[in-house]
Amino acid sequence: MIILNNNNLVDTVQREIGILDNYSTLNEIKHSLKVYARSFFYHKPWFGLFALPIGLAIEDKVDLMNKRGFMPSKIRKSDLGVMLKKISSFKRKVEIQRKNSIFLIEELKDTPLILPYENKDTYCNYYLFPIVFRNKEERDLACDFLRKKGVDTAKLYCETPLKAKQYYGYTGNCANTEKLVNTILIIPNYYKFRPTELQKIIKNIKRFYSLNRLGD
Repeated sequence: MIILNNNNLVDTVQREIGILDNYSTLNEIKHSLKVYARSFFYHKPWFGLFALPIGLAIEDKVDLMNKRGFMPSKIRKSDLGVMLKKISSFKRKVEIQRKNSIFLIEELKDTPLILPYENKDTYCNYYLFPIVFRNKEERDLACDFLRKKGVDTAKLYCETPLKAKQYYGYTGNCANTEKLVNTILIIPNYYKFRPTELQKIIKNIKRFYSLNRLGD
């Protein structure tokens, strides 16, 4: 998506987009089937039965940060159709996800975790809900504990420094990043969650700390 704050650029951008290639009909069909299958398996009960176990089994084997060839092209018609349909409910879903996230923050504020926060005059959509632990050992134990309790978690971006060194010439001069990738964990805050599901996450995080007194 391109958002412009200068109307004089509209014609130029539209002209540049017009030059881009279109996807073939066969590519559109393959992509639509792939997106439909992914969506299907990310809904209950199929996510818990199939998608999550498969994802956990291959998460250490899939390299999501490797350089790949990228060719700019126009948006797929199927993606555009989905976007236009969903954009009408986007604001409402963001508000629900914000509400869920603020509830998590309030309920977890007495734990040792570093929680998301908003600076003055900022507005976060809480697309993700990251929590930060005191050290890597605590993060990894919590991740395993929560997954065993049925709470999906992700060590998002944990290989960023390693892959940046391999593919992008990173020389190891980002100390905060190096520390954060070893202590950060993403927990669910989805707008579709019921209060009982949020309470399950909160209860199990607090239970983890009651059973593990690391660093005390």
